[in-house]
Amino acid sequence: MWPAIPRQLAGLIAGAMLLLPIGSAWAASPYFPDPTYSSTRYNDDFTYLANKSKGTDAWDMFKYMPIADSPYGPTYLSFSGEVRERFESYLNPNFGIRAPKSNAYLLQRLVLGADLHMTDYFRAFIQVGEWDRLGNRGLPSTTDINHLDMLQGFVDIRPPLPVPTVNLPIFRIGREEILFGYQRLVAVREGPNVRRAFDVFRFIEQWGGATFNLLGVRPVANSIGVFDDHTNMNQLLWGAYFTVPLGPAMKADLYELNSLLSGSLILDLR
Repeated sequence: MWPAIPRQLAGLIAGAMLLLPIGSAWAASPYFPDPTYSSTRYNDDFTYLANKSKGTDAWDMFKYMPIADSPYGPTYLSFSGEVRERFESYLNPNFGIRAPKSNAYLLQRLVLGADLHMTDYFRAFIQVGEWDRLGNRGLPSTTDINHLDMLQGFVDIRPPLPVPTVNLPIFRIGREEILFGYQRLVAVREGPNVRRAFDVFRFIEQWGGATFNLLGVRPVANSIGVFDDHTNMNQLLWGAYFTVPLGPAMKADLYELNSLLSGSLILDLR
């Protein structure tokens, strides 16, 4: 386990380094934030940077690093990173019934990722992170503190089809963050310091703006130690989720999700 103060300093220094080139990036780019950024890093698509003339950001050299080209598609690597420093302070957090009368603490999130695409048919994605809390909040919480662990790590296989298609079907297995719709049912849990991930098997198919998901997932049980997160075998979620566009700014979600919680079956069909 790393000492607390050096971890905090490392996060603050990393955050400062990330902020240094932003001023020039704002001046050069007509958009901010970058319109290609999504809520999950694995959905970011920087293939447009294969044309170097389209690069406007100081970090573009890390977003798209070409390795090789072939008739089956390019091989390239993308790196990502996130630093979040969040300070919280409360007076009478327990309505004055019991101590403490006040608390103040800093929540730190530091996440690094790599995304390797090997032709159009194979992909490997990984994210590791360090989440910490400095200050007084009482007992340690696994949504606040997680000392160095794998947040996401999965592989995609996209088998070629005998007929031409714009989007190949995706078979995904591993650990990933999942969100659907407005995240009322399946969410990444952005509010706390440590986001939620699942150990998954997922089939994804896209037709134009429509997306079909067939999935079986178990949530990840977070622990405070180093590389000790594990699958929560007491919970299981499986079903299908279909999203179809109804217009320029409207979509419809149709789904059947089944949840097994320690032997209790919950069915949600809409």
